[in-house]
Amino acid sequence: MLSVSGRTLSGFWILCLTAFLFSMKASAATYVVAKQNCSDTAAGTAAQPWCTIGHAAAKMVPGDTVTIGPGSYNESVSPKSGTAVAFITYQGQPGAVLNGTGLNAQAFNIDNVAYLNISGFEVTQYLQPRPAGNSVDIYGTSHDIHFSKMLVHDNWNGIIMSDSANNIYISSSTVYNSRYGVGF
Repeated sequence: MLSVSGRTLSGFWILCLTAFLFSMKASAATYVVAKQNCSDTAAGTAAQPWCTIGHAAAKMVPGDTVTIGPGSYNESVSPKSGTAVAFITYQGQPGAVLNGTGLNAQAFNIDNVAYLNISGFEVTQYLQPRPAGNSVDIYGTSHDIHFSKMLVHDNWNGIIMSDSANNIYISSSTVYNSRYGVGF
């Protein structure tokens, strides 16, 4: 038994309180991805940035933010879910470009994922036919995904939502020169 503020807690409530406290993250982390002086075995800080957005996606947990520096990133990113009170955020800095040249994949492959903020990216050259050419592919039960300040162009398809995807928000973005710009 444990006494808190004059009240006695039983073993069950102590277990619940302990589980809750251990499940909480002390604070959200901010990571950095850059094209110069980077390593995916580094700490992911401004002084020791990671090289790939995909590596950041694998490491991030709800509440985390990754800032992506200028440069061309030839990769496909599969984000994990945040929570309703702790979104995962991908923040591209001016000049951050996801370039799909030679890839048979999407820039962002969002499958059964929720609570994401994605902002500030140019997405181009994802030219393979569907589904790989959907430069941003949102499907399954994905929901509460927020895009802003995106420049999506010269892809097979732009931003495509399918299946039961819902609550997808797109603001202050431009999509052009794609077979379908924004579609369902």
